[in-house]
Amino acid sequence: MTSDFEKKVQLVLSEFLSKNGFKHEQSQDFDGGNETLVVYASPQCKLRFYRTQRDGEVNCQIGAIGAINLDMESSDWLYLSSLLAEGKNLSIEELLANVPEKPKSDEDQLREIGIKLQQNFDDLVKGVANYQFPKKP
Repeated sequence: MTSDFEKKVQLVLSEFLSKNGFKHEQSQDFDGGNETLVVYASPQCKLRFYRTQRDGEVNCQIGAIGAINLDMESSDWLYLSSLLAEGKNLSIEELLANVPEKPKSDEDQLREIGIKLQQNFDDLVKGVANYQFPKKP
C-alpha cells in the first residue's frame, strides 16, 4: 500500500528522481503512522525522505549504496542540511533565522528539499563518497 507521504514525495520530486536514476526501494510507517520513511536508490547513492507528523517535519538524508534503509539508529545516513552546511560554522542567530514562523506543508518542505538536491546533487554525492562513516562493530 502506498502511503500519503510516499505519493507526495513522488509527486513533488518525480522529475529530479527520474532524471538522476532513482528508483523507489522501500517505504515504511513507524510509530502507528506518525513517522514515515521513503527510500530511493540510484547507481550513485540512496535518498531517505522522512516525515514526522508530531513535529510537522519533512527531511532528507543521503547515504551510500550499502546504507541500511529502515534502521533509524544507523550511522550510514547523513542529513542533507548537515552536508550542505559542512564547514560553514553558522551562528545561533543564523540558524534561528532559518526556522519558519509558521509550519510549512509537506509539499512546501519537499519542494525546498528538491531545490537543494537539484542545486547541489553532484557535491552531495561526492560528500557521501568521501565521508568517513563510523566503523561498525
